[in-house]
Amino acid sequence: MIDQAEIHKKSKSRRAKKRIEALNHLRSNFAVLPDKEEAWHVLHRLSGDKNRYVRGEAAFSLGAAFPHVPDKEEAWRDIHRLSGDKNSFVRLVAADALVAAFAHVPDKEAAWLDLIRLTGDKNSLTPSANYHSASFCNSSFE
Repeated sequence: MIDQAEIHKKSKSRRAKKRIEALNHLRSNFAVLPDKEEAWHVLHRLSGDKNRYVRGEAAFSLGAAFPHVPDKEEAWRDIHRLSGDKNSFVRLVAADALVAAFAHVPDKEAAWLDLIRLTGDKNSLTPSANYHSASFCNSSFE
């Protein structure tokens, strides 16, 4: 496992590649990191990064880390925001994050509506991928 201070340092790098490395470490290690609050703040901050690939990786990491995130309301708002991102890649990854986090999302109805909205996305990859995602969530929707 990587040192949490190293993750934090990489997350502040000017290079998008280093910020993405930080997100990869967060995604893989979030559950065992000693300071989940700090890790959460890094993840939250990078979900608003100017680089679309960093935002996409942040969405992916949010989905994976969601059960362990201390502020599920804010994490849900981040995924919701990313599902409406101007970049189609970010929206696609946010849809996957919605599916991954669905069981733990505080507002399942809104998450479901996001997935339905994403099935109508003009990006040719998103509707197909999200149709299957929406079908999966529908089977577990309470």
